[in-house]
Amino acid sequence: MCTLLRTSLVGGCVEHHELQCGTLQAIVLLSCFNDRDGVATLANVISQCSLSRGEALAVLHSLSGEHGILEERLDMSFVLSEGNSLNRVHSVAPPNAPDSSPMKMTSPILRKMLDDQKNCIDSALMTTIKKSSAPLSEVSLIAAVEKIVGKRFVVQVKVVKDRLAILVDKEYVEECEGKHYKYLA
Repeated sequence: MCTLLRTSLVGGCVEHHELQCGTLQAIVLLSCFNDRDGVATLANVISQCSLSRGEALAVLHSLSGEHGILEERLDMSFVLSEGNSLNRVHSVAPPNAPDSSPMKMTSPILRKMLDDQKNCIDSALMTTIKKSSAPLSEVSLIAAVEKIVGKRFVVQVKVVKDRLAILVDKEYVEECEGKHYKYLA
């Protein structure tokens, strides 16, 4: 989670709010909407943040729906909603990092975001398996993980299967016959 300082104009008065958002949301906001006219196209977000089309759309829609910071236009561009602005955040990286520009930090930040997502998936898998008294099928585990963490990020089935295989290798989970899994005490 990241904290950004958001300024909004309400009834002629300036109000400052802390905005809690995910790492990827912060990258998009800082890279595409900071020190600009507050407008970004989908293509800009994809190229500046090195995201796939699906990831970019998911992040932009979460910022327009969940946080209400962005508004989507008919031409698939996104604009900061009326009266909103983001205050300049000078350093997202540690102060002694060699270069703290948002574009140079995208790779380490994305790596950390992916590690955080893997930890969330592992936690969701373990919680779901521990709560069940009977072995669970792979399909039901994937559905449970998507339900638990799907609000935070887009869940890819391949990643869930890979994380499940790692949990089996570490002997936290046992694979039963027919792609069913149970917790090893």
